[in-house]
Amino acid sequence: MFEALIGMVNAGQVRPLVSRTYPLHQIGRAQADFQSKTLPGKLVLVPPGVGGGDNESESGNA
Repeated sequence: MFEALIGMVNAGQVRPLVSRTYPLHQIGRAQADFQSKTLPGKLVLVPPGVGGGDNESESGNA
């Protein structure tokens, strides 16, 4: 079952819903948003030096 899921991810058939991304230094805000349970998708923390975490973004607007 897991191998089938990985195959679907690799084929682009399954994509996670990312609600917001945060730079790693905003981990406190990410934790508060997680605990609020108001966002439907994943919250992603981006470490320094990796693109995509400079600004908080909502899925589809990044």
